[in-house]
Amino acid sequence: MSTAAQSRADAARANGAMSHGPVTPEGKARSSRNALSHGLCAKHALVRPEEREEYLHLIEGLRDDIRPEGSLEAMFFDQLVLAAWNLRRAAALEAQLFVEAGHQDLLLLAGNPILQKQIDRIQRHKAANRRDFNNAYRELKLLQKNRMIRRQSPEAVPVDAPPLADFTAYTKRTQPPIPEAAIPTPQSHPAPATSSSETQ
Repeated sequence: MSTAAQSRADAARANGAMSHGPVTPEGKARSSRNALSHGLCAKHALVRPEEREEYLHLIEGLRDDIRPEGSLEAMFFDQLVLAAWNLRRAAALEAQLFVEAGHQDLLLLAGNPILQKQIDRIQRHKAANRRDFNNAYRELKLLQKNRMIRRQSPEAVPVDAPPLADFTAYTKRTQPPIPEAAIPTPQSHPAPATSSSETQ
């Protein structure tokens, strides 16, 4: 290693040794929220021990409402649960920021750039998790609709139809034709009467 590179490495080590993390109460509070706020975009639900009961209650409620079946529905159900949990946690983080700032209105936080930056980050995570929730919900709805059509109207689904086809398209095309007797026929109207002046 050259002398210049060695000097830079030594200086970096010396600078790093002087950094011991946040010192002020505000800095420590900010640092304590880092893992929580970053967890809003995690691939797996981050659940603290004191949140476990609430998390299990959320899963149980959503499972009762949606009743997923099979591996594919279970996968989208897991995505929906994760997004729902992160939306709850984002709301809790926002409330925590309000309490710490002593404010009850987002507009009053605009004068504090650090808090405003944290709120903006939470809002971005909320928007991303809301999109994830809606996408998973839409996919689950389509899968369950197809499952219902297969069970209740098997004659409407072609035998060689792929399992993931949108069967609503098949059912729309396979509706029985309207009987001719039910089609209204145009009524014949009598010719309008002419006045005596027109006939003369």
